[in-house]
Amino acid sequence: RQDPYLMRNEHIFSTDVEIVLPALKSELQSIKSIWFPRSRNGDGEAGRILERELCVPENNRDEADIPIADLKTATATTKTTLFSKEGKLLLPKEEIYKRFGFAGKKHPLSLQSAVNSSPNSHHFFYYCEGDGVYLRCRDVDIQFWSWDLLSHCFTSKFPAVFTVHYETKKINNVEHFKFTHAYYFPSLNSTINSFLSAFKQGNITIEVRRYMIAGKERNRGTAFRVNQQTFNQIFQTRTTII
Repeated sequence: RQDPYLMRNEHIFSTDVEIVLPALKSELQSIKSIWFPRSRNGDGEAGRILERELCVPENNRDEADIPIADLKTATATTKTTLFSKEGKLLLPKEEIYKRFGFAGKKHPLSLQSAVNSSPNSHHFFYYCEGDGVYLRCRDVDIQFWSWDLLSHCFTSKFPAVFTVHYETKKINNVEHFKFTHAYYFPSLNSTINSFLSAFKQGNITIEVRRYMIAGKERNRGTAFRVNQQTFNQIFQTRTTII
């Protein structure tokens, strides 16, 4: 017997935007006054709570969360992860750690770093060429993503996108989340070009999330992130949901 809660949300998984929009609006209206407590440590808790409430399975694949669009949670001040994708390493991994690893806040040997087009405190930065994007430390190229790969990742993840904005506050010393408003950004022919232009303008952040622990590497995936201004420049047309 099918769960009635899942049945109530089944329209969200339609391929018809005219069915999805009112269904999603109804669900978001029903929870917009609720403060949800944090149940897990780490980043991404707002997104996990939203997916749980909408009965959307957690998705770490290179595809949208629901058939017509990806779901993103956001605030005015936080950056949004567009997608995660490893590029081709241009040096052996062991050599990269040996030459460019540093002591992190939690791990003695780390490469965890937010990388932009200007060198950061660990001398990491990226630059764009005709064939793609290169991650560099000092004067050595470390990793590479072709434009074709980045374009494929972007278009696979974003046939369109919903952003659901949220607020946070502490209740009894526990962080809580409330979803306040949401927008729908339909897919446009110019969207992929806007994404690539944002990269070439240095407005994308590459977040390296790999480190060594007990002699083994842990890699949480290399994320491509943007602030809200850049997000709105990439996805240029929006419809208010709530």
